[in-house]
Amino acid sequence: MIQYSRVLLAGLFSAVVSTELVAVEVDAASSVSVVPADHVGESLVTYLRSFISDLQQSGDQAAVQSLAKQVVDASRNHPEYDAAQAKMDFSQEAENEAFAAYFPKIYGNSSSGYNREDGVAKNETKLGVGLNQLLYDFGATASRVDAAKSDAEVSSAELKAKGNELIYRGVKAWHELFRTQRMVELHRLNVESRREIVDFVAQRAALGGSSQSDVLRARARWADAEAGVAKAESQVERAKASWIEIISTEAPIDVEINRFVGIDHSRYVDLSQVAHRYATVERAYAKHQVASDRASAAAADKFPRLELDLSVSKLMDDPDDLPQDRSAQIQVRYDFYTGGAKKARASQARAQAAQAASDAETELRQAEKLLRQALADVEAGGRTVTARREAASIAAASMKAVREQFAYRRGTLLDLLRVQEDLFFAGRNLIDAMADSALAHYRFLYLASDLESYLEQ
Repeated sequence: MIQYSRVLLAGLFSAVVSTELVAVEVDAASSVSVVPADHVGESLVTYLRSFISDLQQSGDQAAVQSLAKQVVDASRNHPEYDAAQAKMDFSQEAENEAFAAYFPKIYGNSSSGYNREDGVAKNETKLGVGLNQLLYDFGATASRVDAAKSDAEVSSAELKAKGNELIYRGVKAWHELFRTQRMVELHRLNVESRREIVDFVAQRAALGGSSQSDVLRARARWADAEAGVAKAESQVERAKASWIEIISTEAPIDVEINRFVGIDHSRYVDLSQVAHRYATVERAYAKHQVASDRASAAAADKFPRLELDLSVSKLMDDPDDLPQDRSAQIQVRYDFYTGGAKKARASQARAQAAQAASDAETELRQAEKLLRQALADVEAGGRTVTARREAASIAAASMKAVREQFAYRRGTLLDLLRVQEDLFFAGRNLIDAMADSALAHYRFLYLASDLESYLEQ
């Protein structure tokens, strides 16, 4: 009897719970908007088809050229560029300083003190002036001047490298803005599409065509899409920060990019010659020249140095007297013993020159490798965009077909969720492919030292 009562109570409790769940389902169904089957995810389909159609057009070229000019101009006003410019100015003055060794040096001297003459101590003040002129030093000064000129070329190459780097960083910030802004649009439409699926499934559940678990699964996908929007919006802010750091202005709201970045492949047949134009390679070879010139100067320092010295002096005790001491000398300066210091300096300079030569060759090989890789990315980028465009078109068509089948109960909720997710992923991959393809072209132009001239066309 007791066991029978327990079974009866359990049945009554289950009936009450089931009634409450049905009431919840009815309330939920009454709160959702009515979504026709052929409108589920339609906004996402329309957006992607419009995006695919735009890929065939050249886009707003006036806006693209305006952004390109803004990037180039901003790179010339960046503090990093100003620092490189100041370094080049310093190097040019160092060249002038080294060349000054060819000119005569005029010097003066004075002395004051007691001088004993014929047993009489006299307080004498003597003033003198002289001229010293280098005659010959076996090329030591010439090598130092050449080293200073090469050092100025290093600074010039560093300035060029910094300018190109800033332009490329600006281009990257520009394209990241495009990528992230389009991604936010896509994620928001993904949220709308998944909400429409939730509403549609809830309607079917209210009519007995779907279970409550189907509604919950659809709502879980909807919540996941909302998290994607938050992450995408944070990526936009990061892209804006990069833009402001380079361009130093507020980021534009709607960014356009060049859909067809043209490269004249006939100019890049010999990538080895192209690599020599890369600013980093130019800097490496200029550093090698500096080290070689310094090695020549260190070797010449082991030889004598010939100078002409002219001087005249006068005692100031008798202003009417003519200058008393006059001299004209050819001086030979030579260090007979320095403890091996000069030999060591010459050996160090030769070793540095050898290292610089190896570094320059390494930079050249690295530049050739980067150019070949960048050219491969350029060639792959166009094919990738074509494939991603086709995949997005097929995904849009699949979405329309599957949602029709689901409306007539010839498909499962899992099919609908998967095809909608595939459509979203296809759009995301298409946006990535488009931005990556354009950046691959710009990166190749950057490595070929043609990026600035291309943007200024």
